[in-house]
Order: sequence, then C-alpha cells, then structure tokens
Amino acid sequence: MAETFKDRHGGEWDCAITTGALKRVLKLCQIDLTKLFEDEEATAVRQLLADPLVIVDVIYAVVKPQADAKGITDEQFGELLCGQFMADANAALMDSLHVFFSALNVDMGVMWADTIDKFRRGKLQVWSRTLAHMQETPFDPEQEANKAFEKQLAKRRGLLTSGKGSGG
Repeated sequence: MAETFKDRHGGEWDCAITTGALKRVLKLCQIDLTKLFEDEEATAVRQLLADPLVIVDVIYAVVKPQADAKGITDEQFGELLCGQFMADANAALMDSLHVFFSALNVDMGVMWADTIDKFRRGKLQVWSRTLAHMQETPFDPEQEANKAFEKQLAKRRGLLTSGKGSGG
C-alpha cells in the first residue's frame, strides 16, 4: 500500500491520514471521514470514489501543510494532478483510508477494502460494456457532424421561411 504519490512535476506528497488531516477535511470539505460508514446513502463514499473534484479537494486538505510549505494553493494543486497522476493520488488516498480504518477497527478496514474493490470492479464493468457497445455500433465523427449540420441547417431554413429569422 502506497500512502504517497507524485504529481506531474515529480513532487512527492504524503497522504497519510492523521487527526490533523481529518480535521482539515472536515473543515475544508465538510466531509467527516470518521463517519463514512454511518451515512445510509453513502453519499460521501460515492463522492470519494467517483467525483474528481471532491477527490482532489479531500487530497488537498490531507496534504495542505505540505502544500503550504511549498507555496501551492488548492487551485495550483489541482493543476498538478491529471491522468495517471490523479489516479495515483486517488490510490494513495484510498490506501491511507484503508490504513486509517484498519487501525480503528479491523472490520472497518475490511469493509473499506471491499467497498473499493467493488467500486473498481463495477467501474471496469461499465467501461467494458461501453467499449463493447461502441464496437457494436461504430461511431463515425464525420457522419455525426454532417447530421448535426443538416439538422441546424433545416432548423434555420424553417425559421427563415416562417419569417421568424429575418431579423426585421
């Protein structure tokens, strides 16, 4: 398990969940990481797993002392995470949360690991189905652009012939 990650400029960040990090996440993101399993709707868990803006905000709150020491704002921090760097940062956060939950209660650690595993498998299934659908029904960008153009042209012709598009 890696609790550290590198940004796109090679900067290294420690994503360990400390009590200070918990307080910062609560204050800056309004997410109480200690109560993730108490929300019946699992809203915060869903956001932590699927919403890139929430993920970056939570990671920033966790590493804020390091960012402050480097003179990096939250917006600048977001610019450092893209593609694989974002995925690595997210993995570090998930691993850190696993360590945190396991330290509190082994069952919570197992539950968190199960949640992450199910989410990753579900996401893979969605991508696989999407890819299969795209392969079954090929997408021709040129044909789609022509259809959109023809549709707009017909709409404009209709406006002109009805007198609504004459401007005058």
